[in-house]
Amino acid sequence: MEQARRDAIVGLARTGHGPATTKDLLGYPKKTVYGVCKNWKMTGTSTRKAHKSREDKKRSAHFLAGLKQSIKSSPGTPMSVLAKKGNVSKMTVSRGVKENLKMSSYRLYKRHILTPKVKASRLKNGKKLL
Repeated sequence: MEQARRDAIVGLARTGHGPATTKDLLGYPKKTVYGVCKNWKMTGTSTRKAHKSREDKKRSAHFLAGLKQSIKSSPGTPMSVLAKKGNVSKMTVSRGVKENLKMSSYRLYKRHILTPKVKASRLKNGKKLL
């Protein structure tokens, strides 16, 4: 999305529109339009500078592989326990499971079993209410 906005700004700048008219035509913030135009004039591209990833990040490939193995070996383990084992926060484990491993967390809840006997009693009690 962001790159599409930058490309639209540069496209209008190439056709001869100034930053003020580009801002009015596209409805983008003034700071964004002027910044992209300035960057395009200086470097000739509309892309942002490449960023290095952190070297000390917690959700590394090694951590995620261990997390996946832990989940597969015992799927009922709570995220808080996985976080304590990995010496990280619960949020790190939660994001790792949801965003990186593309898994969904679930919890099994106890529910009433609707046997024919229970259904009949519910029907009888429901008719009393009406």
